[in-house]
Amino acid sequence: MGGAIAIHRLCDLLNQEGCEAYLWSSRNYPIKKCDEFNTPELITNELNDFIVVYMDVVSGNPVGCPNVVRWFLNKPGFFTEHINYGVNELYFHFQEVFKHPLYPSENLLYVVYFLKNIYFNKNLKNRAGSCYMLRKGRGRKIIHDLTDSILIDDKGHQEIADIFNSRKYFYCYDLHSAYTYFASLCGCTPIVIPENSLSEHEWQPDERLRFGVAYGDSELQISYAKKTANELKLLLEQLEKESLKYVRNFIELSQKFFKKIAKHRLKLKARNSIF
Repeated sequence: MGGAIAIHRLCDLLNQEGCEAYLWSSRNYPIKKCDEFNTPELITNELNDFIVVYMDVVSGNPVGCPNVVRWFLNKPGFFTEHINYGVNELYFHFQEVFKHPLYPSENLLYVVYFLKNIYFNKNLKNRAGSCYMLRKGRGRKIIHDLTDSILIDDKGHQEIADIFNSRKYFYCYDLHSAYTYFASLCGCTPIVIPENSLSEHEWQPDERLRFGVAYGDSELQISYAKKTANELKLLLEQLEKESLKYVRNFIELSQKFFKKIAKHRLKLKARNSIF
């Protein structure tokens, strides 16, 4: 699940819980949104009562909000090789593997939406060949047989779903991608190309999130992916329901944290005014 979908789903669930949540864009064209989500847009300079949620890739505090949450949808610095965060910020991580030792996060915020209306098994006959994705794995060495293999980067969801329904295997060079789950939902066996020296547990310490996915193309891994494909389908249903639990925890933790920070700022202001 891409970062944009995660942010939009978070906004939607916050509004479902009675919060006042908006999408913010500095661009001069409309944000592409999901019709099923409640995601209004807002641009304002009155930010004192707001909390802004930045993805891990955002540098600094571009909107100038005094209350900042960083949501690690990947490990900080993975994409940019540069980290520029501020003080008194609150960190949440999307998965355990995205935690960073220098920016400690104890708060899991696993918010998902798996587009099951698009990605499902049409039970078509005569599957053949493979498809593959680079995305965050761009630059890695291609090691699978490219004969009759389709690159799906930059294709739309419906086209990718159609490809997944016609292919036997999906080779994913991106170590952490929801497209592995999408492929499994369509009956196409996903194979994550391992990173050198990265064990299966190091790649994904949560066993549930390995369901339906092969880590490498060994017979054992491919057999595991096929045997647990139905467990993955049930798990995804459960994870979507669990998202609301994590959002409620996010609301409680962020409100407490920034109320405490606000009190501290008031004390500092009062002390400085004396001198």
